Amino acid sequence: MKNLIKLLITVSLLILSGLLSCGKDNPLVAPTEFTIDNFPHEIGTVWQYQKDDRISMTTDTIYVRIDDTTRITDDSLLVYVVITDFVTALAGPYDTSYWYFSDDTLSYYKYETDTFIVKRKVIFPIEDGAVWNSEVFPFDSNEVIENRAITILGKTYQNAFHILRTASVFNEYYTDNFWYVPNIGLIKSDENHILWTTTKDETLSLISFHQPDSLKLSDFPVQVKASWTYKVYNNLIDCFGDCYDTCTVTIMDSVYNGLGSIKENWMFDYPGQERIANNTLNQNILFLQWQHYPVFFSLIFPLKVGQIFEPSPGKSSSYKILGRQTILTSAGTFKDAYYLKGSSGDWYDGSLAVFDIWIAKGFGIVKISYHTTTTNSSDNDMTWEIKSYNPSKPIEPFTIDKFPNYDNLSWTYQVFDNNSQLYDTLLVQVAESSTVAVWSYSTQDTLWQEVVSIEGTVAKFFHPNNMIEPFKSYQFPIELGNNWTTYPTGNSSTVLFATPLTIPAGRFFPCYAIETVYRNDSSVTQREIDWITPSVGSIQKTIINENLGIDENWRLIDYSNP
Repeated sequence: MKNLIKLLITVSLLILSGLLSCGKDNPLVAPTEFTIDNFPHEIGTVWQYQKDDRISMTTDTIYVRIDDTTRITDDSLLVYVVITDFVTALAGPYDTSYWYFSDDTLSYYKYETDTFIVKRKVIFPIEDGAVWNSEVFPFDSNEVIENRAITILGKTYQNAFHILRTASVFNEYYTDNFWYVPNIGLIKSDENHILWTTTKDETLSLISFHQPDSLKLSDFPVQVKASWTYKVYNNLIDCFGDCYDTCTVTIMDSVYNGLGSIKENWMFDYPGQERIANNTLNQNILFLQWQHYPVFFSLIFPLKVGQIFEPSPGKSSSYKILGRQTILTSAGTFKDAYYLKGSSGDWYDGSLAVFDIWIAKGFGIVKISYHTTTTNSSDNDMTWEIKSYNPSKPIEPFTIDKFPNYDNLSWTYQVFDNNSQLYDTLLVQVAESSTVAVWSYSTQDTLWQEVVSIEGTVAKFFHPNNMIEPFKSYQFPIELGNNWTTYPTGNSSTVLFATPLTIPAGRFFPCYAIETVYRNDSSVTQREIDWITPSVGSIQKTIINENLGIDENWRLIDYSNP
């Protein structure tokens, strides 16, 4: 073992010496671009700015708030309604604008002279040297000048992209400077507009930024054996008193169903109408079928007020999260339950359901009301109200002491190549271990190695010829919803699921599905989902690398854990 450590130290020093001789280092690299996904556009998001007007020589505080969504123009564009108010309570909003997000463009609309007019555009990704024309005026140039740290009102923001906009038409001239930061948005603007005389000369400086809370996948029960008991009211039946049926809904089991997808069987123990609903959890999307056809919907996590799910080809369910409400049920009072309103149906048989759903953090669906219309059966008008909730036994987190990384370990996998449709056998052996271990991988035709180092509560994976930059890491304890980034490569990992899993080597629980996205600069080069379980390690893995033509599934068939 000592010889191995000496070898690794020597290799590391040689690599480091080579890097230094080339005049290179390995600092954390600042983002080189700002994508549209990094621009906050959730209802309830608020920016507070200091407004300095150089014409009136006044200073005010204003709030910019995403207030709602609506549709505008002949194309029915779905836009966000943005309200700007002074800190002083004036009568009505000081200003209203409309933000439209397309695939790569943020368009700022204003309503003037009975029509919606585009006032400015930002083209994504925002990156050093990017240039575009907003096409608002005949001459309307935008250029990203630089990306650097900037200090505003005593607070320093890293990775601020500085955009210079110059525009003109006839005697109207614009010289504007904007600074945007990923995941915050506009942190500063300096605008100068001239129409014969100066009509606008002001600066906005960010004071504070607030995003509303969201409901994450980890806040919604999806674990096996979780169960809910509901009071079910039939609104089509006249009844005196509190007349209802009782239905218990239980997650019976779950099965891995392909890349990043789990099929769960939900049993509805409804009097005289028992059924099993095959629901699907695919990364951050939970598809649910309810008791009565055609009530079904896809919950996209994290849930946020204002979020809209609209049908695309092959789908016929849509909803909008309208807000949060306090719901009083037999199980208690739920504050800030997310309120969804939507519809679902089948385009072929003409069936339709309209529904209202309330979802509470940690409890799931606490109330659902729906009305269904079908051609083959009677209509339903039902209200389900939670009576009790029985969570599944909490899953203990996967801690670093249960990560197998010691001498004489071995795993045997069956590897299926989806391209060639051929099977192979892969043997993985741990040759040496303590805080550093060499893992050897061998098939009939190939042999390669990885070095695994335990540093505190992090397991880092290295290629033997590069002991400075880990290509992957696991940060413990591993729990559902955790995510992290391995520096300096920028490869990111997310814990997608925690569920039982049955494979040729046996049935294991809990199994944590960790998706790792490998990147080269901003491009995704490889995706990997590794299912790991305490004391055993990796039991199943999916690897997709389109550049190298890799599309493989690994399944554990045997292992030795002395």
